[in-house]
Amino acid sequence: MAIATGIAVAVIIGVAGPLLSIHWFFLNQLGRIKDLCGDIRLGNYRYFHLPNEPVEKEDENELISLMRDMNWMVNQIDVRNIELKKMIADLEASKNALHKSETHYRGLVENMGDTVFTLDLEGNFVFVSGRAKKITGYEPEQIVGRNIRKFLTSESVSIFEKKFERQIQAESIAPHTVQFISADNKHIPLGVNPSPLFNAEGELAGLECIARDMSEHKRLEAELLRARKMEAVGTLAGGIAHDFNNIIQGISGFTELLLLGKNEDDPDHRKLSIINRQTLRAAELTRQLLDFSRKAEIRPSPLDLNGEIEKIKKIIESSVSRMIDVRFHLSNRLNWVNADAGQMEQVIMNLVINAGDAMADGGELVVQTENIAHDGVYCRAIPDALPGEYVLVAVSDTGTGMAEEVVEHIFEPFYTTKEVGEGTGLGLAMVYGIVKNHNGHVYCESMPGRGTTFKIYRPALNGEKNSRNADDMQVQEIADGIETILVVDDEKAVLEVGKEFLERSGYTVITAKTGEEAIETVGVFCPDLVILDLNMPGMGGFKCFQELLKIEPGINILVASGYSAELEKNRLQEAGAGGFIAKPYKMKAMLKTVREILDRNCGLRGYG
Repeated sequence: MAIATGIAVAVIIGVAGPLLSIHWFFLNQLGRIKDLCGDIRLGNYRYFHLPNEPVEKEDENELISLMRDMNWMVNQIDVRNIELKKMIADLEASKNALHKSETHYRGLVENMGDTVFTLDLEGNFVFVSGRAKKITGYEPEQIVGRNIRKFLTSESVSIFEKKFERQIQAESIAPHTVQFISADNKHIPLGVNPSPLFNAEGELAGLECIARDMSEHKRLEAELLRARKMEAVGTLAGGIAHDFNNIIQGISGFTELLLLGKNEDDPDHRKLSIINRQTLRAAELTRQLLDFSRKAEIRPSPLDLNGEIEKIKKIIESSVSRMIDVRFHLSNRLNWVNADAGQMEQVIMNLVINAGDAMADGGELVVQTENIAHDGVYCRAIPDALPGEYVLVAVSDTGTGMAEEVVEHIFEPFYTTKEVGEGTGLGLAMVYGIVKNHNGHVYCESMPGRGTTFKIYRPALNGEKNSRNADDMQVQEIADGIETILVVDDEKAVLEVGKEFLERSGYTVITAKTGEEAIETVGVFCPDLVILDLNMPGMGGFKCFQELLKIEPGINILVASGYSAELEKNRLQEAGAGGFIAKPYKMKAMLKTVREILDRNCGLRGYG
């Protein structure tokens, strides 16, 4: 454009000046002008592409031809100028659109919950989004230019280098987790999703990565694994309790038999009584295991937890050292819950005793109640928790506290931090089982030197709150019988002791060790009552139960089991069982239940 303008100026000066100047101009510049015009015609200049060249006439002299070319060229400059303005406007619009798009996507990157970063082929940070500040504690400019290896633990450096090498070799890399060392020297688990980054020439320039803080995910994963582990341990504990109950049943039964023939003056009476008391203690241990495994029978009823705590206030205060200041913060208008009063008291007392043990040199113990509403956010963080209204019972102490690795195991059966002989470790396992059995959840907060708080959440009871009626059973004289009873159990000791006790009461007793044998026996003898164990080899007790009802509809069946779950009991009774008794049972209790079933369903009275 500068050259064209110069030419135009030169022409104007040449025309407007004296003839001598024109003559000089044409003598010295005509050749150069013609050459320039020729170059323009050939398109040798970027902005002067001439699609339609001016046509020369034969009778025109060089000056007229030159002027025509100059005039045409000026017109072309105007056209190109218009086109250039349009190009500039288009470029400006593209620039604005690009800026708008860049702003939009930068906003997405900066506001997303994850952080975005790019690395060069050496592993140096080229770009880091602003989210890095919240996740790592570093400002982006503190990271850019530094190598990612400087921010990773030694184990994670090894993981990164293996993944990075494979990525450079064009292999597909799945998302993986590395430990990033934050500004406050904490290890942050970062889930990294990498992809290759190419330059304008299509060459690999590095990696672009999306990184997510996995801390909450890891915590929830640990909670889920802990819940599954506790469920598995609970199943194991329930199985152990069932087998143990069978053993206790044999010991307890034979002890009762021996005691029947001894008066209190007999030297063996005291020894047998001790054995009998020890079997009761063993039965209590199995009951705690069943509480933990949620297979223990509960008797829930509408309950005011404030009232229950008031009843045991003095027991709580006397259960801990006098150096401990016991305080009660009980909420007004506390919602009621549907719970077993005895088990709730047992939960509170276990937590109180544990708190007292943690404050050997004194401290403060607080029992608190409160109405709590759980929303969806809280429930997503706590396995098995559902949104709704809950009643909180919290027991806090200012004792020694526990490390995180101890807290992870405290609800496991037989896990204890006490010295040998100071406890079985079943207390908190039982607390866990009872709370779960009441559709609640338990949470522990503790730090070494800062005390411990156990929080028990139970669903609040909606609707009418009825007072709990005590189930007072009067002791009655048990009548003897004349009926035929089939006892089915795979434990030889249980069969023997049951047979002898029933025969002493006048019954005719047949025994069977398996379900298959029981079915054959019923087909021959038609007993008046079957005492059936559920957990047996072969076809098992429940299948046997179903087959017996098919063979003899309306047959009286008393189910005896080492499990005493309310669900199991209700299911069997709905299916046609005459009754349910949990092992280990006292023989007199068994005889009483047998008599009640026979009298209710057969209309017969035993004879003494």
